[in-house]
Amino acid sequence: MKNIARMKLRWLITGSMLLALAGLSVYTAIMPKARADERSLAVGEHIITVHDDGQSKGFITKKQTLREALAEAAIKLDRNDRTEPNIDERLVANSYNVNIYRARTVVVKDGSQLTKIITSYRTGKQIVKQAGIAVRDEDILTLSQSNSPMRDSAAEVLSIKRATPFNFDFYGKKTISYTQAKTVGEMLAEKHIKMSANDVIVPNKDTKISRGMNVRLYRNGTQTVTVDEDIQFETEQIKDVNRDKGYKEIQTKGVNGKRTVTYEINVQNGVEVSRREINSNII
Repeated sequence: MKNIARMKLRWLITGSMLLALAGLSVYTAIMPKARADERSLAVGEHIITVHDDGQSKGFITKKQTLREALAEAAIKLDRNDRTEPNIDERLVANSYNVNIYRARTVVVKDGSQLTKIITSYRTGKQIVKQAGIAVRDEDILTLSQSNSPMRDSAAEVLSIKRATPFNFDFYGKKTISYTQAKTVGEMLAEKHIKMSANDVIVPNKDTKISRGMNVRLYRNGTQTVTVDEDIQFETEQIKDVNRDKGYKEIQTKGVNGKRTVTYEINVQNGVEVSRREINSNII
């Protein structure tokens, strides 16, 4: 019985030692990477952590630029790919987090106009800027996965929903405005315009917005408006007895000036009945 007890004790000791060695091996296999990041860097060394399409990779380099460091780590970039920080940035800090944005084909749908572009950008405004397509703040840009990649020859589609242009008389200031609203009332809410008791909107708030329509917002009663006006230049004539009669020559071409004028006006039922200048300033 004593021999059997000694045998079991030896097995237990041997098993414990094997488990301890196995645990040490696992610890040793896991920890070196952590120690590589935490250890003191040698002069000229930099820790680079690259984030590339959801994958992360870390390495240490002595290269002087990000381009050289990525090449050393065998991380290839297409000419349309983009990095943050810039690919040619000089490495001076101890550590860097590098984002790689891989280029892909995006189809921009602007009404019936289709534009195909290879881009590494991730937002609609960045993509249309690269494509040279002008958009306004009121336009809606939607970037989504293509429903038919074979038809679009692209995995992503950027759709532009253009705002509707209309002529807006805003308390006497006339502009071409743009809106995504369906009615005049929704347009006022969209532009955060709050009407007072004396304000009148024409046509009424329930009117549907249409391309090129006229919308006027005015205030009944006495009010002030400020406008910019041209100042006509003066002509100075200089007589030269050495020239023939009737001879004329422009020495300096005149240029109109500008002034800002504030008027007190009286409006009744949408019609201005009086106007008085109360202040002016030459610009």
